[in-house]
Amino acid sequence: WQAIPLFAGMQRVAETRQPYQYSEPYEHFGIKGWFDFNIRPQDNGVLVTYADVTPIKEAELAQKRQADHLQYVLDSALAAIAEYEAIRDEQGQIIDFYFRSFNRAAEQMTGLRAENVVGGRMLEMFPTVGTSGLFARWANLVETGEPLRFVDYYADGEIELWYDTQAVKWDDGFIQSYVDISAIMRKQREAEA
Repeated sequence: WQAIPLFAGMQRVAETRQPYQYSEPYEHFGIKGWFDFNIRPQDNGVLVTYADVTPIKEAELAQKRQADHLQYVLDSALAAIAEYEAIRDEQGQIIDFYFRSFNRAAEQMTGLRAENVVGGRMLEMFPTVGTSGLFARWANLVETGEPLRFVDYYADGEIELWYDTQAVKWDDGFIQSYVDISAIMRKQREAEA
């Protein structure tokens, strides 16, 4: 009994006289599940209340497994994949997009880390998207639902890249997949020259 976390929590509250709340999987004395514990000082002892949150925790764990599985599938893809969500003004016009996901291939192609991209705004991170006409294409895709497929050209200083890009509407945003075809395009330009 003294080795389980519940006893340690009770002892902590008895000594500090400060309430303590925590959640844990519990498997002792023939009881198995997830419980939220609330321990409060009372008179010279402690009062322990708890709630069985096993169904909630099992649903959370199943959801996390599903999300982890989806991320694994995305990260295994050879194409770069990013998901975007529309940001709208008071009139409902799309004014920007949030990055919602960014797979490993996208990290490798762009040199950016997903943790630095996800949650960021497209036009803040890539201002040229707004001036190149690409933003208008993305907004139109979200408004009309018509999928896009095109070759996107990107130049920055000495860097010249071409991407075979495909995008489809998803919820109030879109999912973009793209493949670097720069080597093919360079060969084609050399052959034409």
